[in-house]
Amino acid sequence: MKRIVSLSVATLSLSLLFSPVSPAFAAQLQKEKVTVTATAPAYKVATINLTFEGEPFTISKQPVMIGKTLMLPAKDFYDEFDIKVKWDAKNNTMTMIDGDVTANFKVGSKIGTFHDPSDEVSDYEFEMDVAPVIINGTLYVEAETVIASIYCVVDWTDVNTLDISNYNGDDEYDTSSGDDEAYDISDESGYDV
Repeated sequence: MKRIVSLSVATLSLSLLFSPVSPAFAAQLQKEKVTVTATAPAYKVATINLTFEGEPFTISKQPVMIGKTLMLPAKDFYDEFDIKVKWDAKNNTMTMIDGDVTANFKVGSKIGTFHDPSDEVSDYEFEMDVAPVIINGTLYVEAETVIASIYCVVDWTDVNTLDISNYNGDDEYDTSSGDDEAYDISDESGYDV
């Protein structure tokens, strides 16, 4: 369920924590006396354990659920793997940079971009089920997308533990083969990843 929140110029400054606009953009809107309507998604904190190839790890902010979709705090997740991120406040876009590989996530847009010069198709767009969102100053992106962007796959080892592992090239995880059942792990946990 989504709530529509109308923000007037008078309350814009106080409501920035709940708005998907950057502070610089909000200041410009306030200067121009513009009224903003923002969508604040309903979410709940997800109580899950994260492991990488069976070894537990933690991130500083808790994952959240938006509907049945698990969302990860993108920067915290990438930091755990020593992957750089860059924030573009003007465009409300985060870029993940892992060597020559990049992925871009724009707040409020279900369309992201991926660039890998070693891939046959080096640049492409992808669509997410839930658009990236800022919650309490943190950018959250679909777990499946964040994990796939670093060439990893996921498996629920039990209902509360999400295990992440390096993609080993098995066709089992190749969703282009039409065998989405091998990649769909939502049945075991109740979460869409």
